[in-house]
Amino acid sequence: MKNITTILLLLTFFSCAAEPTRTEDGHADIGSTKKHIGDSDLLTASGTQGTYYGDKSPTTEAKPNNLESTQPINTVEHPQTLTTGSRVEDRNKAYGQESNSDSLNEGKRAKEKAGVGLRPGYVNEDDTSNDNILGRVSPESQMKHEAKGKKTIIIGIHDEFDALLNKYVDAAGNVNYKGFISEKSKLEAYLDKLSSTDPRTIDSRQAQMAFYINLYNAATIKLILDNYPLKSILDLDNEKTWDIDRVRLHGKLVSLNFIEHQILRPKYNDARIHFAVNCAAKSCPPLANQAYTAQNLEKLLETNTRAFINNKNYNEINEGTLRLSKIFEWYREDFGESLQEYLMKFSDIVIKESASIQFNEYDWALNGY
Repeated sequence: MKNITTILLLLTFFSCAAEPTRTEDGHADIGSTKKHIGDSDLLTASGTQGTYYGDKSPTTEAKPNNLESTQPINTVEHPQTLTTGSRVEDRNKAYGQESNSDSLNEGKRAKEKAGVGLRPGYVNEDDTSNDNILGRVSPESQMKHEAKGKKTIIIGIHDEFDALLNKYVDAAGNVNYKGFISEKSKLEAYLDKLSSTDPRTIDSRQAQMAFYINLYNAATIKLILDNYPLKSILDLDNEKTWDIDRVRLHGKLVSLNFIEHQILRPKYNDARIHFAVNCAAKSCPPLANQAYTAQNLEKLLETNTRAFINNKNYNEINEGTLRLSKIFEWYREDFGESLQEYLMKFSDIVIKESASIQFNEYDWALNGY
């Protein structure tokens, strides 16, 4: 009889040890942490003390062999907060962006152009619906695209725009808008072609960068043609024309500021972009009279940057004094810690590191006729 009683006591003891104790608030004690779980979640993992498996968020503890296909429960007090970082931080790492809250977003850091403000918070970093217009792809999506062979080799897509620029823009960057109007339909057809292209599928960094530069410049020309004649681009939209969502990009309307400050600057991190995009003003770096392509991108960026810096109409460079375009003030952080050092890469004149710097007034008169 004593033996039977002893066996029953042992069975009762092990039965109680197999089930976690519940607190009054409906939580189950798991070691030193608590997690709210229902009856359906109480799947005991034999051999793994204090770990329960269900269809919740993951934990780093090893899964038992008998539950290989089951997702483990995250054993943190707040199941929706991942200990390895938030989704925003994880996606930022995937796209090479800083997740530190002290880091300035490239799209928001840009200085205002003559009172023209950027649109803060336009891109929700936790919303993948913006990935197609940003031309960025998560590692998973990238693998899918490559696996399906969806990379697009851009051949001849900019030929129409190249012909128009060659015809209506001279070597100094002056634009014959009056003549351009006669072939406005060709410019619109070109923009339609760009709008139907998925930037994520463009085959190379150079081709993608050329795509966005041409899109910005073509859209700016169309804006002037739509409102021609006018004396200055600042006459439009109360000087906020760069903020208007009027450029169609793969199914979405975006602004010129979005293309420049949310895509080109942060994605490519190349200060020479400032001498490639054109804002239709006399003080803007001259509009190239040819389209950018993957093949000529590097040469054009280098040539146009050097030409702009050494052009006395925009910059007056001497050994000890510098009078520079306002662009170098608005986007100073893009040019590194020392403006003098950056300019020395392209200047025909030797510049002292201690050279004083002043900035010229910006002429917003139309860059053509």
